[in-house]
Amino acid sequence: MPERDQNFRIRPCRPGDESAIARIKISAIAEGALLGERIGDVVRWTESLEVDPSGVIVAATVGEVVGFLDPDSHIVAVQPQSRRQGIGSRLVEFGEMSVDQLTIWLPDDNLVASAFLNAIDYVYFASLWELSLPPDIASPEPEFPPGLHLSTWSEEVDVDEFVALFNSAFRDHPTPIRVTRDLVEWTHARTGESPLPELLVRAGDRHGPLIGFVRARTFSGEAESTGEVDFIGVSQEWRGRGIGRALLLWGVESLRAYGAGRVNLRVESENIGALELYKRCGFAPRHEWRRFARRG
Repeated sequence: MPERDQNFRIRPCRPGDESAIARIKISAIAEGALLGERIGDVVRWTESLEVDPSGVIVAATVGEVVGFLDPDSHIVAVQPQSRRQGIGSRLVEFGEMSVDQLTIWLPDDNLVASAFLNAIDYVYFASLWELSLPPDIASPEPEFPPGLHLSTWSEEVDVDEFVALFNSAFRDHPTPIRVTRDLVEWTHARTGESPLPELLVRAGDRHGPLIGFVRARTFSGEAESTGEVDFIGVSQEWRGRGIGRALLLWGVESLRAYGAGRVNLRVESENIGALELYKRCGFAPRHEWRRFARRG
């Protein structure tokens, strides 16, 4: 879908764009424009673009990427020297054609981003909350319903079955998430990854259908030992049986076994059921990422 303008063109991200995208995002973090983003996550995300760049849109001049839009992380960013040329608004226009509902994150105290969203008629839509379980809050032991088989990723896994469950579990998510086989295999093959506890749940025995999973990770080199429950997914027909709660508590227990004190997770404000579950398990709001969408 290439589109030409006076000084730049908008096109899908392609292999070779990763380093320029990383520079733009890291520069935005350095100037305080993306409060809450971690440099380590930026590096990991841009590396993943080599495997699956789908969904990300870039603005490029001759031989140089000067801006990008990632609908999944709700971020649009343009390098400082290329701003005020209509690049951000054009990225948003193309993003609106690629997803059902484009939402853009407004970082705290970012007056430039606030003015930009106001200029393109974007208004508050919803929030992403980071919740935190402090080290001094005890967590109950996970209790799974009977008749389930629990296994870890280290055992033999049908990757296609996992991808199908993941995409089905997050299809009705407020911001739908999709993964590919290549991306899943890349994630688990990375060297130097911090501990990544993961549990798979099957109905019946080890040959039964895959019905749920949890993935967590720890962060090294931070001021305090922290962990994050990344994803919890349960097949729709198995929801309401306490599996999600058990997966959450298993993730917390595993992270603390790896040495994590504080445990964080992120949840959409529209996901009322999950938000209430996490609060009942002792998690409390720590940070809010407000997202904006086109008026009307």
